[in-house]
Amino acid sequence: MPEITLVSTDIGTDLDDALAIVLLAQHPDRFDLRGIYTTAGPVELRARIAKKLLDCLGASSPVGVGESNPLNYSPSTIQSVTTGFEPILLTTKEQKHVSRSGVRILPDGLSHLEQQIAGAEEPVTLISLAPLTNIARLLQRFPSAPQHVRQLYILGGNTLPETPEHNFLNDVEAARIVFSSDFPITLIPANACQGYALPYHVFKYKKSIPGSPLKTYLERMANVWRLHNELAAFGDNTIRIMQFLHPGDKTKNFIEMVLDRREYIKDFRQAYYLYEQVFKYFLRTAEEPVQRLIKEAMELSEKKETIPYDAYVIYAILHPARVESRRALVTIAETYGDTILAPGDKHTVVTRFDYAHAGSFFEQHFRAQTKAV
Repeated sequence: MPEITLVSTDIGTDLDDALAIVLLAQHPDRFDLRGIYTTAGPVELRARIAKKLLDCLGASSPVGVGESNPLNYSPSTIQSVTTGFEPILLTTKEQKHVSRSGVRILPDGLSHLEQQIAGAEEPVTLISLAPLTNIARLLQRFPSAPQHVRQLYILGGNTLPETPEHNFLNDVEAARIVFSSDFPITLIPANACQGYALPYHVFKYKKSIPGSPLKTYLERMANVWRLHNELAAFGDNTIRIMQFLHPGDKTKNFIEMVLDRREYIKDFRQAYYLYEQVFKYFLRTAEEPVQRLIKEAMELSEKKETIPYDAYVIYAILHPARVESRRALVTIAETYGDTILAPGDKHTVVTRFDYAHAGSFFEQHFRAQTKAV
């Protein structure tokens, strides 16, 4: 009997949220996916991305617009939860209009989440792949929610000392509230997911697969995520390159624009084309020291793989025998949301996976799920 499953996500440029949702949708024997709820920053845009992915999967689970602002809101926090590349994943029409497919977008996602939990005949499975804002707000609205949840799976935190992690860092107060609650929690910390990375070539399909919108969309998402990471890595090396360029050089201004992702996003395709052409030109024409630096920067920034953090959560549910864990008392530090483990029996903390099996599972599964039907 599939378990009623509800998911909080910050799906967007990051590929791993999408991969987790694909796994959920492709295992209807295990998961009765009753709702996906967006959080963190541009929640309406995230909801449309989730909806498009479900459309590609042929799934009809409702998508709810969740909490945009963290509990400890500040403008700088909101800027840190979005790459600015999310609009690339939708056409202009998709950003503004809902298609006629069966996927609904609900403007009040938290009310729907509360109703699904309260109205379920049996305890539900709750999954958080994002900052814990939606879950903390749910507790404030519905304090008895933990009594109706079989297990709350959380991707977040880092059990290495003084190593902040994105989800907890971007709503520290929400994380503190959730871990002090009575939810039965399984924590999958980010550092436990780093034993295997998914090669990007998994999403490079050499032959056309007619009738597979999922293949097309996953490939596009992978390309956008890879590009974002490559630009970030390239940026770390660009200061050294710019030292060799004349201060008044138009190319210098262009590079600065590329490094400012919010300016760059205004015309993604043109900017990326220029980005490629400018640096290929310099590889041919610049003086030897500049050529060497540019080539080194491009090699360092070329991303060949990505860690499917959120997909590990679904893997842990599907293959519990392949997961090692320990019991502990998890608390969240007020500064930077550091994850603190103390002796105790309140929470389950994943410590490692069978990475060889997980890697084989991810590669075979995502290839298999993109075949035409």
